[in-house]
Amino acid sequence: LEIGHPEELLGGVLCVAAALTAGRGRPVIAGVLLGLAMANKPWAVLAVVPLLAILETGRVKLLATAAATTTIVMLPLVLAGGAVQEAAAVARTTSGIFQPWQVWWFLGEHGQVVVGNFGEKPDFRVGRGWLTGMAHQIVVLVPLALSLAFLPCLRSRPWHDGLLLLAFALLLRCLLDPWNVSYYSLPFLLALVAWEIHAERRPPILSLGATLLCWVTLVSLPSIAHPDIQAAGYLGWSVPLAAFMGVRLLGLRLRSAEPSAAHAPAI
Repeated sequence: LEIGHPEELLGGVLCVAAALTAGRGRPVIAGVLLGLAMANKPWAVLAVVPLLAILETGRVKLLATAAATTTIVMLPLVLAGGAVQEAAAVARTTSGIFQPWQVWWFLGEHGQVVVGNFGEKPDFRVGRGWLTGMAHQIVVLVPLALSLAFLPCLRSRPWHDGLLLLAFALLLRCLLDPWNVSYYSLPFLLALVAWEIHAERRPPILSLGATLLCWVTLVSLPSIAHPDIQAAGYLGWSVPLAAFMGVRLLGLRLRSAEPSAAHAPAI
């Protein structure tokens, strides 16, 4: 909110709300929430597969309602033209933005002067030419492909594993995006804590730890550390966390769930 991006928080809340609503077997309401999320921020398309994993029935209703809701919200902008063209231009280019907190950082090059909003950024790298113009497509396609790959593993599993898939996809979005900034982690953290309070019979210590690590590596460390140290610190916890989430999605070390609770999220 201080940086001026409330839409990121809104998008995260809408995606998690859609997942919780889908867990209660309400595909139409979940579709409306998902459609609003996608109209709010395009990255919300990453929530589609997790919601399909959560729902046992009504998947077509979900998709149709989400598409209709997004269309209704976006239609005035499409007719206006300018706002959509500007958003499309942003989606097609990285505009030289290359942050330390992503998997591509150590593939970047030194030797160029990097200037941010508040002046020159010493020791910053710049992205490779092949990454420019396709990074935002990778941010969407890779999490979607992996989510689809995990989908068969979630059959006959507790509904809340769809929340874990949502958190996994949103964390991958952060890891793969050269633009990654601190507030990009909000949707991932919201999905993670929602999963943990439904899946585990203990306080959400994993979500608390991830929140603290986000704060340290994305907010505190940049003021005192070399960009390479920032990148190593961020990757040092986010990549193992993504791997842990992938293992859980595969069903390894999965705790048994009571059949009666499989589709009844707590309120």
